Amino acid sequence: MELKEEISKKIHEAIDGFRAEYGEAVNEHPKLGAMIPFIGKMFLAGLIFRGILFLSPNTYFLQQHLAEIISYIMNLLGGSYQLQNALIIGPKSNYLITRDCLGWKSIAAFIGLIFASTSNLRKHLNVVLIGSTVLIILNVVRVITTIWLSELGVISFDIIHTFLWRWGMTVVVFLLWFFLLRRYSDDLL
Repeated sequence: MELKEEISKKIHEAIDGFRAEYGEAVNEHPKLGAMIPFIGKMFLAGLIFRGILFLSPNTYFLQQHLAEIISYIMNLLGGSYQLQNALIIGPKSNYLITRDCLGWKSIAAFIGLIFASTSNLRKHLNVVLIGSTVLIILNVVRVITTIWLSELGVISFDIIHTFLWRWGMTVVVFLLWFFLLRRYSDDLL
């Protein structure tokens, strides 16, 4: 019993020491105190994101719907594209609309940033809805331009997809987060 009590005492001393040092650090650097909840909430959002990846939900119906939208718009723009389930058949290549083409990761990252930045997500649903709508529209533009530029042979598919749009959407997510919260929120962490 003495060993258990001694271990418990050392753990409590360590926790108390951490609290004291944390309190001093927050008093000296108040912004540090605001970062801890942000980092904790982002960690929680990351766990939820990883959970979704682990569960791997069936999104095929959404992929088919996006493929229909993309092929319809591409044909309106003068292209000759056919649709076979989630496969867009172009004049030069075929393009399979996968789960990642849905843009859900950008939306999840945006919502995670809003969640981590605010004290009440429900009060910021307008920001979530505006940002998610912008990201959905940009995602359709992303897929269309990727296919269009690939068909033209201007730039390779991999460069367009990986460099231009993957990194481009990352920048867009951060800019949306920054500007929408500044515009619509006075209740930041």
